[in-house]
Amino acid sequence: LIVNFSNSIGSVRRTNFGEYFDVKSVPNPNDLAYTSLPLAPHTDNPYRNPVPCIQLLHCIKNEVRGGLSTLVEFKEYCDILTKIKVKFKFIDKDVVLENWSELIQLDENHELKQVKFSPRLDFVPILDKEELDLYYNARNKISEMYNSDKYRIEFKLMPGDLMMMDNYRLLHGRTSFDTNEGNRYLQGCYIDYD
Repeated sequence: LIVNFSNSIGSVRRTNFGEYFDVKSVPNPNDLAYTSLPLAPHTDNPYRNPVPCIQLLHCIKNEVRGGLSTLVEFKEYCDILTKIKVKFKFIDKDVVLENWSELIQLDENHELKQVKFSPRLDFVPILDKEELDLYYNARNKISEMYNSDKYRIEFKLMPGDLMMMDNYRLLHGRTSFDTNEGNRYLQGCYIDYD
């Protein structure tokens, strides 16, 4: 269903997770998304080049109290986060994906183009101590802001709801939930801007 809808407005962008992916808690997951643990604000697939643009999530079942979806948008940034490139890396048993990028990318007019943030997937390059200290201070500050309740929108997706978000400009996550309460099952895919 989500693939048919997505193809009606764009072209589905296939990834190593397939044409679409099921977001539900499973044993021995290859990604934190497939657990009941909370997901801090992040963007998807920062280890890809190009990164998928629009993410769609369709709620199939949601029988749990937690698992609230979260969104974060913040427009101010620190200069160093637009200059230092970090390596984003995803490793699974069958695939290794890597991409070097700034946490905040600017376009040719020095306007915000894309945000990439997934602290569990990034590796900072070797820098001199002064620059490294400045970078980590900036990264910690932006992480603090991304995780602040001031910028967070929290809501429960109900069966039939469909959420579309710009993966270049909007961070997303979820709160934890208890799998003993029932099932939480979302199905997602990506489409590009065209």
